[in-house]
Amino acid sequence: MYWVPDKRVVEPDRVPELADWTDLSEREERMGIHPGDPILLSPDCRIDELLGTYLCRSSFARLEPETKRNYATDYCVLFNFLWARGKVWTQATADDLWDFEDWRTRSPRNPNKVGPDRWNRGLAAVTRLYGWATAHGHIAVSPVVMRSAVGRHGEVIAIPEARAKNARASNVRWLTPRAFHRWVDVGLRTWPGPPSEQPSILRGGRSTGQDQAWRQERSLSAMPYESSRKPRMS
Repeated sequence: MYWVPDKRVVEPDRVPELADWTDLSEREERMGIHPGDPILLSPDCRIDELLGTYLCRSSFARLEPETKRNYATDYCVLFNFLWARGKVWTQATADDLWDFEDWRTRSPRNPNKVGPDRWNRGLAAVTRLYGWATAHGHIAVSPVVMRSAVGRHGEVIAIPEARAKNARASNVRWLTPRAFHRWVDVGLRTWPGPPSEQPSILRGGRSTGQDQAWRQERSLSAMPYESSRKPRMS
């Protein structure tokens, strides 16, 4: 796997075959190949034109850089698994994907097994690839078996049958405005009661007030913050 660099410089002295390709970056731009796009080579050093179209000219190209890197890595693992079976990704069947799931998550033949979270991430990448291929008529049927499920808002959605059910859910919690102000009183003022009743010995100085005001302003604007104030050791 290679990544298209920001600066594409052709060095004919080092690679004589590229002597007539000094305009390589312009050619790649016309083809929709941009810096940050992955280029995957098969074990026999060939480029899959269809896969290149997906990686550079589909919605995949608009993913966040870290997501693109993770998904591209997951694709390489699947493609190598299929290559060992004498297949390329467009020839995969549902049985191939089930065998891949077993090898990736449980097989004693695989010393680098992954947990449910990592498996679900890779499955999302594979589902995206085959969903694109079927939608554009490049393959007749996706090897990813889907099932119906009820979404968080009561709607019926389709999810991969092989999705791990014991994956750790996102542990994000939001504070209500009342809970936030309570946190300010306790965490910054170190006082559980109303501010007006706080003993003067517990009141912070200018730094505490600045930190408190900063966090209140951030909470109203829903913007992230980083405090420059270092915690005091008592």
